[in-house]
Parts: sequence; C-alpha cells; structure tokens
Amino acid sequence: MAEEEWVNNHCLEEPDFPKLLFVCMDRLGIYKRPEYSSREYKNREILRCEMIIYVERSSCFRDIQPWNVSSTSFRHEETYQVASWKACVICARFMRIILAAPR
Repeated sequence: MAEEEWVNNHCLEEPDFPKLLFVCMDRLGIYKRPEYSSREYKNREILRCEMIIYVERSSCFRDIQPWNVSSTSFRHEETYQVASWKACVICARFMRIILAAPR
C-alpha cells in the first residue's frame, strides 16, 4: 500500500470479520454496514497500520448517534481485528445501558 494513502471499504468484505459485531449492531438497530478507513505506512522502517471503523446511528434508539473507533498496530489483519474488538466493546456498553433503562 502506498504511504499516506487511506483506503475506505466495508468491514464485512474482510475475511474473518467478527460476526459478533454485526449481531450486536443489529440488536442495537444499526442496520447499515460499518465502514473502515485504513492506511499502512512505515515509521522508522517499521510497518504500521492505522484504522478507523465508522458505525452509523441506530434506527431504533435515537440516543445512539454515529460513532467511530480507531486502532494502530503493525499489520492490517491484526489492526482491523483490534478495531473490531473495540467496536464490540462499545456495542456491549450500549446494550447494557439500554437493558438497564426503565421501560
């Protein structure tokens, strides 16, 4: 990948995309696929990858607005897994808040 070049794509097109994130997003009413932007570059001759995952707003819970998570690691494959894991953690927090709210 060229230095400083950001690539945008849908996460579900990645192999081994964590299905748990997609299921959590579905339960929160987030039906649009998450998108990510990533770039690989060298920092002091060490390959690095930076990634941002963008998640749309919920169509069921208006308090859940669009949000994003970012991660930096050494290779694309591990960076997108870490960023996806962070997104799963945020979805789990949203679910705990929603389940704890009075009905």
